Amino acid sequence: MSLASFENGLNEFSLNLSDLIDIVRRATGKTEIELISLYSEPLIKGNMNPATGGVYRLRGELIEDDKIDEWSLILKISAPNVNYSDPTHYNYWRRESLVYSSGLLSQIPQIYKVPECYSIDEKNDSSTWLWIEDLIKKDKKGSWSYDQHIIVARYVGIFNGAYLTHSYSLPDEEFICRNFMKSWISECDRFERKQFNGSLFEYQEKLNDISLKLGKRYEDFCDNKEKLLQKLELLPRVFAHQDIWSKNIHLRNDGRLHIFDWQFASISGIGEEVGRMVGYAISTQLYNPDSIETIIEKIFLSYLQGLHETGWNGDPRLARFGFLTSASFRLLTVVSKLIRKKEEEKVGNLLAAHTLLKMSAEAIKLKNVIFY
Repeated sequence: MSLASFENGLNEFSLNLSDLIDIVRRATGKTEIELISLYSEPLIKGNMNPATGGVYRLRGELIEDDKIDEWSLILKISAPNVNYSDPTHYNYWRRESLVYSSGLLSQIPQIYKVPECYSIDEKNDSSTWLWIEDLIKKDKKGSWSYDQHIIVARYVGIFNGAYLTHSYSLPDEEFICRNFMKSWISECDRFERKQFNGSLFEYQEKLNDISLKLGKRYEDFCDNKEKLLQKLELLPRVFAHQDIWSKNIHLRNDGRLHIFDWQFASISGIGEEVGRMVGYAISTQLYNPDSIETIIEKIFLSYLQGLHETGWNGDPRLARFGFLTSASFRLLTVVSKLIRKKEEEKVGNLLAAHTLLKMSAEAIKLKNVIFY
């Protein structure tokens, strides 16, 4: 690689060479090194979290004692955003850097492996740069299989169960979100009011035009939404990652879940996190329509198995309620897509909506039984 190309790489990120060398030393454990190449690639293309200024892989070659070796790092930029400046907001822009700097992630159940953070740099533009261990080395392709969703659910159950059995204490840091679903739902509602000029009546009318039955069932869900949310916050509490999906998780054969991106770190209810994972999968039509109910049930039972492996022997209906309620809240995005998308895209969204409405109906029944 030419000197000019190397300098272009530094200039692209306004990097100081000595600072980069220092971070690479920490990442590689090598001391007397010279960097001989530098390449960068964006890891997020298209839609990006508005509190994120970019995620990149920086890699290259180094030389030490006349031996050439490779190095790589992940650079995640947290961008200040006035809409996400409140620490109680689910998308608080500084949360991940604070999670790392606090040392909190060194005190969590070892079923999760978290990448090491080598440096946190506060920039003049108020952004925060996190230099993180590259555990994957290259992009993963595609979504999880059904079996992988089932495996991940068990890991999440083991992680959550460690807090339910008091093997680990819940974090008490102020920057940890404590009302994730409430904050997320508030953001969804704000978006819909903006789209329909504040007229929820117009929103409901458009849904009725698609399917009167669907419109009525969605209206029933909306009538129970606040009560479901209130009861969700009464569930036994666990520490949660709250963004469990294939881009943030790496399944390895070491008996641990390699997990990235702690922007949404929260204190949440039992079942809530894995329900959110399933709700997202349903909303993006990742499951086979012919076996969707079987897949959902297997995932929940796998989560329950993980809880039991930690010694938790509480009421499984509590986990079920958290699972169903959290998943059904994805209706807020599915119905929005159903109204806006083209005619040929409606079939998948209709199936997703009906599946989530069925889950919400069961959640409402459970609410009336558990929280009488």
